[in-house]
Amino acid sequence: MLFDLYNPWAKVTELSATHPLTGKRIHAMGAQAMSLGQRPLLSFEQTDALGHALDKRRLYGTFMFELTIYFLPHILGIAFAAPAIASFAFSYNVLGGFLGGLIVAGIGLGMTVKGFYSFPSLGNPAQTTVLELMSDPYASPLKGRPVVLDGTVTGRADAGNKIGEDFTLLDVSGGLMMINYESPFGKLGNYWFALRRVGKLMNQRVRVLGWFRRSISQQVDLKNLQTADGQQVTSYTGFWGKAGGIFVMLLGVLLAVIGAAAAS
Repeated sequence: MLFDLYNPWAKVTELSATHPLTGKRIHAMGAQAMSLGQRPLLSFEQTDALGHALDKRRLYGTFMFELTIYFLPHILGIAFAAPAIASFAFSYNVLGGFLGGLIVAGIGLGMTVKGFYSFPSLGNPAQTTVLELMSDPYASPLKGRPVVLDGTVTGRADAGNKIGEDFTLLDVSGGLMMINYESPFGKLGNYWFALRRVGKLMNQRVRVLGWFRRSISQQVDLKNLQTADGQQVTSYTGFWGKAGGIFVMLLGVLLAVIGAAAAS
Protein backbone atom coordinates (compact mmCIF):
# COMPACT_ATOMS: atom_id res chain seq x y z
CA MET A 1 0.00 0.00 0.00
CA LEU A 2 1.31 3.34 -0.99
CA PHE A 3 0.78 5.10 2.32
CA ASP A 4 2.37 2.27 4.34
CA LEU A 5 5.67 4.06 3.71
CA TYR A 6 4.50 6.70 6.18
CA ASN A 7 2.32 4.51 8.43
CA PRO A 8 4.14 3.50 11.66
CA TRP A 9 2.04 0.33 11.87
CA ALA A 10 3.78 -0.82 8.69
CA LYS A 11 7.04 -0.97 10.66
CA VAL A 12 5.44 -3.53 12.97
CA THR A 13 3.63 -5.60 10.35
CA GLU A 14 6.69 -5.62 8.10
CA LEU A 15 8.61 -7.61 10.70
CA SER A 16 6.36 -10.61 10.09
CA ALA A 17 6.37 -10.28 6.30
CA THR A 18 8.51 -12.56 4.18
CA HIS A 19 9.19 -9.90 1.56
CA PRO A 20 9.26 -6.08 1.36
CA LEU A 21 5.99 -4.23 1.26
CA THR A 22 4.49 -3.57 -2.15
CA GLY A 23 4.72 0.18 -1.59
CA LYS A 24 8.47 -0.01 -1.09
CA ARG A 25 8.87 -2.00 -4.30
CA ILE A 26 6.91 0.61 -6.27
CA HIS A 27 8.93 3.35 -4.57
CA ALA A 28 12.17 1.69 -5.68
CA MET A 29 10.93 1.38 -9.27
CA GLY A 30 9.92 5.06 -9.20
CA ALA A 31 13.44 6.00 -8.10
CA GLN A 32 14.86 3.97 -10.98
CA ALA A 33 12.55 5.74 -13.42
CA MET A 34 13.71 9.14 -12.15
CA SER A 35 17.35 8.10 -12.52
CA LEU A 36 16.59 7.38 -16.18
CA GLY A 37 14.95 10.78 -16.63
CA GLN A 38 11.43 9.37 -16.71
CA ARG A 39 8.46 10.57 -14.69
CA PRO A 40 7.31 7.94 -12.14
CA LEU A 41 3.80 6.63 -12.65
CA LEU A 42 3.02 7.07 -8.94
CA SER A 43 4.08 9.88 -6.62
CA PHE A 44 5.43 9.13 -3.14
CA GLU A 45 5.35 12.64 -1.80
CA GLN A 46 4.39 12.75 1.88
CA THR A 47 0.87 14.02 1.21
CA ASP A 48 -2.59 12.54 1.39
CA ALA A 49 -4.89 12.01 -1.58
CA LEU A 50 -6.01 15.64 -1.44
CA GLY A 51 -2.44 16.95 -1.48
CA HIS A 52 -2.37 17.91 2.19
CA ALA A 53 0.89 17.30 4.07
CA LEU A 54 0.84 14.23 6.29
CA ASP A 55 0.52 14.94 10.00
CA LYS A 56 3.46 12.94 11.35
CA ARG A 57 2.58 13.87 14.94
CA ARG A 58 -0.86 12.37 14.45
CA LEU A 59 0.55 9.26 12.79
CA TYR A 60 3.11 8.49 15.49
CA GLY A 61 0.89 9.63 18.35
CA THR A 62 -1.88 7.29 17.24
CA PHE A 63 0.66 4.54 16.66
CA MET A 64 2.02 4.66 20.22
CA PHE A 65 -1.48 4.79 21.72
CA GLU A 66 -2.73 1.86 19.62
CA LEU A 67 0.41 -0.12 20.30
CA THR A 68 -0.41 0.17 24.01
CA ILE A 69 -4.01 -0.91 23.40
CA TYR A 70 -2.82 -3.82 21.26
CA PHE A 71 -0.56 -5.18 24.02
CA LEU A 72 -2.85 -4.20 26.90
CA PRO A 73 -3.83 -7.83 27.69
CA HIS A 74 -0.13 -8.67 28.10
CA ILE A 75 0.56 -5.52 30.12
CA LEU A 76 -2.28 -6.12 32.58
CA GLY A 77 -1.47 -9.82 32.86
CA ILE A 78 2.13 -9.01 33.82
CA ALA A 79 0.90 -6.28 36.18
CA PHE A 80 -0.94 -8.92 38.24
CA ALA A 81 1.65 -11.67 37.74
CA ALA A 82 4.47 -9.74 39.44
CA PRO A 83 2.71 -9.21 42.80
CA ALA A 84 1.26 -12.74 42.66
CA ILE A 85 4.77 -14.23 42.40
CA ALA A 86 6.00 -11.92 45.16
CA SER A 87 3.11 -12.96 47.42
CA PHE A 88 3.93 -16.63 47.06
CA ALA A 89 7.62 -15.90 47.57
CA PHE A 90 6.85 -14.29 50.95
CA SER A 91 4.31 -17.00 51.87
CA TYR A 92 1.22 -14.82 51.50
CA ASN A 93 -0.52 -17.75 49.86
CA VAL A 94 -4.10 -16.46 50.11
CA LEU A 95 -3.15 -13.17 48.50
CA GLY A 96 -1.02 -15.01 45.96
CA GLY A 97 -3.90 -17.31 45.05
CA PHE A 98 -6.22 -14.32 44.64
CA LEU A 99 -3.74 -12.37 42.52
CA GLY A 100 -3.01 -15.49 40.48
CA GLY A 101 -6.64 -15.55 39.34
CA LEU A 102 -6.51 -11.84 38.66
CA ILE A 103 -3.78 -12.51 36.08
CA VAL A 104 -6.50 -14.05 33.90
CA ALA A 105 -8.91 -11.25 34.83
CA GLY A 106 -6.32 -8.65 33.84
CA ILE A 107 -5.80 -10.33 30.49
CA GLY A 108 -9.57 -10.38 30.01
CA LEU A 109 -9.85 -6.69 30.95
CA GLY A 110 -7.18 -5.84 28.38
CA MET A 111 -9.01 -7.91 25.76
CA THR A 112 -12.26 -6.12 26.59
CA VAL A 113 -10.75 -2.64 26.27
CA LYS A 114 -9.09 -3.70 23.02
CA GLY A 115 -12.36 -5.13 21.70
CA PHE A 116 -14.42 -2.02 22.45
CA TYR A 117 -11.70 0.17 20.94
CA SER A 118 -11.49 -1.99 17.80
CA PHE A 119 -15.26 -2.01 17.27
CA PRO A 120 -16.65 1.49 18.01
CA SER A 121 -20.32 2.34 17.61
CA LEU A 122 -21.33 2.18 13.95
CA GLY A 123 -23.85 5.01 14.03
CA ASN A 124 -24.96 6.02 10.51
CA PRO A 125 -21.79 6.10 8.38
CA ALA A 126 -21.87 7.68 4.94
CA GLN A 127 -21.46 5.51 1.86
CA THR A 128 -17.87 5.38 0.66
CA THR A 129 -15.63 3.49 -1.78
CA VAL A 130 -12.60 1.23 -1.54
CA LEU A 131 -10.54 3.86 -3.36
CA GLU A 132 -11.42 6.50 -0.77
CA LEU A 133 -10.70 4.15 2.12
CA MET A 134 -7.35 3.04 0.72
CA SER A 135 -6.38 6.67 0.14
CA ASP A 136 -6.60 7.41 3.86
CA PRO A 137 -3.04 7.41 5.30
CA TYR A 138 -4.45 7.46 8.85
CA ALA A 139 -6.39 4.20 8.45
CA SER A 140 -5.76 1.89 11.39
CA PRO A 141 -5.24 -1.88 11.57
CA LEU A 142 -6.71 -1.84 15.08
CA LYS A 143 -9.56 0.69 15.32
CA GLY A 144 -12.27 -0.05 12.78
CA ARG A 145 -13.79 2.80 10.79
CA PRO A 146 -17.58 2.51 10.36
CA VAL A 147 -18.34 2.24 6.64
CA VAL A 148 -21.02 1.44 4.10
CA LEU A 149 -19.97 -0.08 0.77
CA ASP A 150 -22.04 -0.96 -2.31
CA GLY A 151 -20.80 -3.55 -4.74
CA THR A 152 -20.95 -7.08 -6.11
CA VAL A 153 -19.84 -10.27 -4.37
CA THR A 154 -17.18 -11.74 -6.66
CA GLY A 155 -15.73 -14.74 -4.83
CA ARG A 156 -14.41 -16.24 -1.65
CA ALA A 157 -11.56 -14.53 0.17
CA ASP A 158 -9.72 -17.86 0.15
CA ALA A 159 -10.30 -18.88 -3.46
CA GLY A 160 -11.40 -22.48 -3.87
CA ASN A 161 -11.99 -23.04 -0.16
CA LYS A 162 -15.56 -24.34 0.06
CA ILE A 163 -15.65 -23.92 3.85
CA GLY A 164 -14.24 -20.38 3.82
CA GLU A 165 -16.91 -17.99 5.15
CA ASP A 166 -15.18 -14.75 4.12
CA PHE A 167 -15.75 -13.29 0.66
CA THR A 168 -14.64 -10.42 -1.60
CA LEU A 169 -16.61 -7.41 -2.74
CA LEU A 170 -16.03 -5.49 -5.98
CA ASP A 171 -17.31 -2.02 -5.22
CA VAL A 172 -18.62 0.71 -7.54
CA SER A 173 -15.17 2.32 -7.81
CA GLY A 174 -13.63 -0.93 -9.05
CA GLY A 175 -11.84 -1.68 -5.78
CA LEU A 176 -11.73 -5.09 -4.07
CA MET A 177 -12.42 -5.50 -0.37
CA MET A 178 -12.35 -8.64 1.77
CA ILE A 179 -15.46 -9.02 3.93
CA ASN A 180 -14.95 -10.83 7.22
CA TYR A 181 -18.00 -12.74 8.49
CA GLU A 182 -18.44 -14.30 11.93
CA SER A 183 -21.33 -16.51 12.97
CA PRO A 184 -22.98 -16.29 16.40
CA PHE A 185 -22.22 -20.02 16.71
CA GLY A 186 -18.46 -19.79 16.24
CA LYS A 187 -16.53 -21.99 13.82
CA LEU A 188 -19.36 -24.45 13.20
CA GLY A 189 -21.66 -21.57 12.28
CA ASN A 190 -18.97 -20.19 9.96
CA TYR A 191 -18.72 -23.54 8.16
CA TRP A 192 -22.52 -23.66 7.79
CA PHE A 193 -22.61 -20.13 6.37
CA ALA A 194 -19.77 -20.97 3.96
CA LEU A 195 -21.52 -24.08 2.66
CA ARG A 196 -25.10 -22.81 2.58
CA ARG A 197 -25.01 -19.05 2.01
CA VAL A 198 -21.78 -17.79 0.42
CA GLY A 199 -22.37 -19.55 -2.91
CA LYS A 200 -25.82 -17.98 -3.20
CA LEU A 201 -24.35 -14.50 -2.70
CA MET A 202 -22.02 -14.76 -5.69
CA ASN A 203 -22.56 -12.10 -8.38
CA GLN A 204 -25.27 -10.41 -6.32
CA ARG A 205 -25.40 -6.66 -5.77
CA VAL A 206 -25.15 -5.98 -2.06
CA ARG A 207 -24.69 -3.22 0.51
CA VAL A 208 -22.43 -3.97 3.47
CA LEU A 209 -22.18 -2.20 6.82
CA GLY A 210 -19.18 -2.81 9.03
CA TRP A 211 -15.77 -1.72 10.30
CA PHE A 212 -12.94 -1.03 7.85
CA ARG A 213 -9.36 -1.63 8.97
CA ARG A 214 -6.06 -1.77 7.08
CA SER A 215 -2.61 -3.19 7.70
CA ILE A 216 -0.71 -5.18 5.05
CA SER A 217 -4.09 -6.11 3.59
CA GLN A 218 -7.52 -4.51 3.98
CA GLN A 219 -10.84 -5.83 5.17
CA VAL A 220 -14.28 -4.88 6.45
CA ASP A 221 -15.51 -6.73 9.52
CA LEU A 222 -19.12 -7.26 8.58
CA LYS A 223 -22.07 -6.22 10.74
CA ASN A 224 -24.87 -6.39 8.20
CA LEU A 225 -25.30 -7.23 4.51
CA GLN A 226 -28.36 -6.56 2.39
CA THR A 227 -28.89 -7.89 -1.13
CA ALA A 228 -30.72 -6.07 -3.89
CA ASP A 229 -33.77 -8.31 -3.37
CA GLY A 230 -33.92 -7.60 0.35
CA GLN A 231 -32.14 -10.62 1.85
CA GLN A 232 -30.27 -9.90 5.08
CA VAL A 233 -27.07 -11.35 6.52
CA THR A 234 -26.05 -10.45 10.08
CA SER A 235 -22.47 -10.98 11.26
CA TYR A 236 -21.14 -11.07 14.82
CA THR A 237 -17.58 -9.84 14.37
CA GLY A 238 -18.12 -6.98 16.81
CA PHE A 239 -19.88 -9.22 19.32
CA TRP A 240 -17.05 -11.76 19.45
CA GLY A 241 -14.47 -8.97 19.51
CA LYS A 242 -16.01 -7.70 22.76
CA ALA A 243 -17.63 -10.75 24.37
CA GLY A 244 -14.47 -12.86 24.38
CA GLY A 245 -12.67 -10.44 26.66
CA ILE A 246 -15.63 -10.12 29.03
CA PHE A 247 -15.83 -13.91 29.36
CA VAL A 248 -12.11 -14.19 30.14
CA MET A 249 -12.35 -11.34 32.67
CA LEU A 250 -15.25 -12.99 34.53
CA LEU A 251 -13.44 -16.33 34.45
CA GLY A 252 -10.41 -14.64 36.01
CA VAL A 253 -12.49 -13.19 38.85
CA LEU A 254 -13.91 -16.66 39.52
CA LEU A 255 -10.41 -18.17 39.51
CA ALA A 256 -9.23 -15.47 41.91
CA VAL A 257 -11.95 -16.39 44.42
CA ILE A 258 -11.24 -20.11 44.01
CA GLY A 259 -7.49 -19.53 44.28
CA ALA A 260 -7.82 -17.55 47.51
CA ALA A 261 -10.18 -20.15 48.99
CA ALA A 262 -7.90 -23.03 48.08
CA ALA A 263 -4.84 -21.28 49.53
CA SER A 264 -6.62 -20.61 52.82
